[in-house]
Amino acid sequence: MATPFASSSTERLLKTIRGDSSSQKIPEPAPQRPQRRKQPRHFAKKPLFSIKKAVPRTVIGLDIGPSKLRLAVIQHHNETPLLQHLMEKDYPVGGHPGELLFAEFLKSTLTEVHAGHNAVEIWTLVSTAQADIWRLSIPKVPEKHIPETLYWAAHKAKHFVSDDVIFDYQLHGERLDRGVQKIDAVAYTVPRKFLTEVQELVASADFTLTGATITPFALQNLCQGPMASTQKKSCASVFIGRYWSRIDIFENGKLVLSRGVKAGLESMVEELQLALRSPSDQQGTDANDAGLLDYSFSMQMEGLDPTKMPGTEVQEPSVKFSEKESREYLIARLLGTPLPDSVQHPELELSELMNIISPALTRLVRQIDRTFDHHINAEHGQAVEQVYFSGLIAASKPVRDFLSAQLSQDCSLFDPLGSDRIAHTQIKTPKDIATRTGFNLTIALALSSQKDTPNLLHTYQDRIREKSSAQITQYVFAAFLSIFILQAGFWGWQQYRQHTLTQELEQNMEALNAQSPRISKTFMDKLVKRVEHRQKADKRRAKRYESLAALREITQITPTSIKLLRFDLELSPGPATQVRPARRRLSQANTERLLVLEGHIQDQRMPDSILASYLVKLENSQLFSRPVIMDRQVQHPGAQSSGLYFTLHVRVES
Repeated sequence: MATPFASSSTERLLKTIRGDSSSQKIPEPAPQRPQRRKQPRHFAKKPLFSIKKAVPRTVIGLDIGPSKLRLAVIQHHNETPLLQHLMEKDYPVGGHPGELLFAEFLKSTLTEVHAGHNAVEIWTLVSTAQADIWRLSIPKVPEKHIPETLYWAAHKAKHFVSDDVIFDYQLHGERLDRGVQKIDAVAYTVPRKFLTEVQELVASADFTLTGATITPFALQNLCQGPMASTQKKSCASVFIGRYWSRIDIFENGKLVLSRGVKAGLESMVEELQLALRSPSDQQGTDANDAGLLDYSFSMQMEGLDPTKMPGTEVQEPSVKFSEKESREYLIARLLGTPLPDSVQHPELELSELMNIISPALTRLVRQIDRTFDHHINAEHGQAVEQVYFSGLIAASKPVRDFLSAQLSQDCSLFDPLGSDRIAHTQIKTPKDIATRTGFNLTIALALSSQKDTPNLLHTYQDRIREKSSAQITQYVFAAFLSIFILQAGFWGWQQYRQHTLTQELEQNMEALNAQSPRISKTFMDKLVKRVEHRQKADKRRAKRYESLAALREITQITPTSIKLLRFDLELSPGPATQVRPARRRLSQANTERLLVLEGHIQDQRMPDSILASYLVKLENSQLFSRPVIMDRQVQHPGAQSSGLYFTLHVRVES
């Protein structure tokens, strides 16, 4: 049955190829392959601070197949994987996925391999039946705008519904395309219900799923890990399945193209059954041969004449074989394994069998060639230098030799366990090639990590939130570190000041001790009494000569235009002040000393200005303050003595 993923991708690819081949225009020169550049450093930015301690990490690769359950346990320490356990189990009766006994079967199996390990992660696969993987390029934008730009570019290309599918991408770095700087990425969508089904299966066994990915990205783990030392710069993985085959192309260990084609084991079984049918049963089948691939395009099959197919020359046996018997015979014959006596099978030589299934293999080769051509011409990718085959039928050496000869490529078996590229602890790896390569996906899952493997449980939105949280943590840590440094600096300065003051105190104490006579409380009391006695004597002398000092001060500040007529120093409550009887004693204690001045200004032009200037000088004097005019009379010319007469009361400061 055709799946939407493979048919849609195949139809799009074939339309592109058919459109290019059917064009009658003169072909334009091939555009120059864009210059690829290394991935920029900002795509792999490391946090400023890391407080995580490097501890061994154990990953369980869980492959829930249709007929068997496979597990692999790999311990990661210092980026070195160590295979510790391999397990393959058949499902018990009633214990297939979705049945009642599956949860108990999975729980007992995981508990068996989980024992004795700490910090265990469980990774598994999600069905790629309706997954869509494609290459995406966007103009270079700031790093913070890359997720949003990629999302809308992918949404414009595929028109997916975000609630129904999970969208994510993996960045491949920058490249220069015709003078324009672009960012390359591989985007993919997976139906959300497939992930939910896998999560529920693992959760039913009371375990938590750490990561879930799809097959192409799981194989990417192998290309970046154990297979990286031997593989070419550009390689391809071809998995030959039962109904479908999958072609994955990797450049520098990263997935750049993934495509499913309708060609696999069942196509070979159909060719075998067609060759073993009676002539009457073969009538009308030739007309339907073109529909085996379910492709809506016409193409000439070079060198293949249906009337001269090797299958038509095989003598028809009298016994008809069922599809199951034909499949079991084909697998056993190609892999060289014995068949049960109960299974009926024809007597065919291996060369005859290969001639019979060669049309199916040839169709597969053509799909591989078309995929490689599309990768080079449409995607501007590098030429594939090495091809790895995997799957049950790929374990057959005659099949691999046939495919290698048809492709004219360096082809080999995808067998990381058989080449000892993974270190293990006394684990007996299966000697049978088919059984050993069946663990490829399980090993690939056990090599997964949150950093390098796309995780459907941790998409780009989770990475953005995680990055934002990490940045906030770094900022908070940096703030606390700054505060700590400031506090440490302040504490160091305090220690320095304390040490300096202690030294200064010690020096002062030494100087104090060196004084003669030595200062004591008795000595200080005597000094205080002596100073008080001296102050009292000074006050007595000051009071005795107060009048003389006041007269000297008045003489210095009185201008020549003023003639003083009276100079009296008396005690008085002060001008405009009446002492109440209740405060008489207090007033007597705080009586003011007043200087009474009477004078005459003979200048007729500006007597008021002269008087005002005189008042200012009295106010600014250190002995006097607050001068008050008590009387002011003007004698006009013609009188006995003309001019301005005034009386001032000036306070004498004590």
